Amino acid sequence: MKTGIEIKLSFVWLNIACWFTKPVITIKDNGRYERKWGTHFFELPAGKYKIEIFVPNLNIAKQYNIIVRENEVTNLSFFANPLKARL
Repeated sequence: MKTGIEIKLSFVWLNIACWFTKPVITIKDNGRYERKWGTHFFELPAGKYKIEIFVPNLNIAKQYNIIVRENEVTNLSFFANPLKARL
């Protein structure tokens, strides 16, 4: 059985700026990953994780505290809302 985090990255399809950027996922003590929009799985051991998702062109960032349990997949959804962007 898998243990880890599944992260779904999505945005409003009419937002043209999102088409030309890749979100950056930072998992504290694990690494920094630039990924395309969509769903991504990160295999991680059970424990507590601090995750930050950042969209460079829109200056949107969100932090999450996640608990991963043994033999479970923890789901996380991130929606880039340009109306809440920090300009």
